[in-house]
Amino acid sequence: MKRKTIAITGGIGSGKSVVAQILRDYGYVTLDCDQLSRQVADMPQVVCQVASLLGEQFVVDGKLNRAAIRNVIFADSSLLEKYNQIFFDKIRQLLVEQANATQGLLFVEIPLINAFPFDWTEIWLVKASQQDQIARVTLRDGVSCQNVSQIIGSQVQTEQATRVIVNDGTLDELKQKVALALQQSNLA
Repeated sequence: MKRKTIAITGGIGSGKSVVAQILRDYGYVTLDCDQLSRQVADMPQVVCQVASLLGEQFVVDGKLNRAAIRNVIFADSSLLEKYNQIFFDKIRQLLVEQANATQGLLFVEIPLINAFPFDWTEIWLVKASQQDQIARVTLRDGVSCQNVSQIIGSQVQTEQATRVIVNDGTLDELKQKVALALQQSNLA
């Protein structure tokens, strides 16, 4: 059986991770590109490249200070692009390795669908209002509204979505929307 790979994408605070958790609860295999990004961030060569780009003050005890980096890179689009270039190829490589080790259906949580080319079977876009996104992220991460707004502004929404899941209600309503998307994709 050929593997089907479905992307779950959307802006920060849209509910991608919640959708992925619902799918895991249903028994589906999911991968998270944010987790792959953390693995990449621990690679010594990446730490060195980021230190060269941003400065040694963004490395603490041999690890990237992600909170400090976040405050700087999302305020400067040129810096963000250079920073992302350090990560994207390595994340894609890890994704391909893990996807190739998976049989059947695989869901991949990916914040930036255009970060690198990948052969997606479908793309599910999770959407929420900007107000909901900001409220969720400031509560979850303890960051400023301005920082979240900068991140939202840097994230391009995809026009190529196969399914759109609007996350504007309760968890039970979101579960129903995920179940409907599975049915519409002939997966349930």
